[in-house]
Amino acid sequence: SNYANNYILNNYNSVLKGDSELNVKENHWVKLDYVTWFKKIKNSFYFSYNLNKNPVQYDVNSVEVFQNYQLVNIDKSNENFKISNSLDRKFRFFDMNYTFYYSENNYYQKTANELNLIKQANYNAKFRMRTWFKEAPNFKLSYSYQLSNFKNKNDNFNSFSNLYLQIDYKLIEDLIMNFSYNLSVSD
Repeated sequence: SNYANNYILNNYNSVLKGDSELNVKENHWVKLDYVTWFKKIKNSFYFSYNLNKNPVQYDVNSVEVFQNYQLVNIDKSNENFKISNSLDRKFRFFDMNYTFYYSENNYYQKTANELNLIKQANYNAKFRMRTWFKEAPNFKLSYSYQLSNFKNKNDNFNSFSNLYLQIDYKLIEDLIMNFSYNLSVSD
């Protein structure tokens, strides 16, 4: 068979074995990367768009994991879109980075003889700062925030934030202690 093997674990996760592009009649993908420098600030821009026409999916009529599902042609198109921008600035002993991205997935899923349009949007912002001293101590500090909207029949909003701190400190000659702290919070 020319189809890839797909096992759906739940509505959010799946395992794919094989070439996912074999599961569609047409697959269109566009990607654009652009990098520019302005007054020692690196500006990176990324854009991608993917369109899958008439995807072949498994008919999910059972909750059992790794059950053999029946292949079904979906007469709809799945699409995803991502745009991101990153600003980087290096100084003598440290650098800073700010990244923002937005992504959107629109796809159809057939469950219990019903075809559902699922829309998912993600917004993410991240700030990072780190030092570059020749000898320790050095530190890295980052904070990120993500907001997700998952629409099936209802809207589900989730937020997630992460704070990360890492410190390298020289205790004695040739012995550097590394301390890391990570705080993750979701609603």
